[in-house]
Amino acid sequence: MIITINTPVKTRLIAGKLLVSWLKRHLFSLVFEIIAKIK
Repeated sequence: MIITINTPVKTRLIAGKLLVSWLKRHLFSLVFEIIAKIK
């Protein structure tokens, strides 16, 4: 029971961290593109 409850939480945390890092990269690239277009 402990393993089945803990594993989804761990995978969710890892997935969440990956999503956040991926979003940050894309946001920075998008902002950079917008700034480049304005200049």
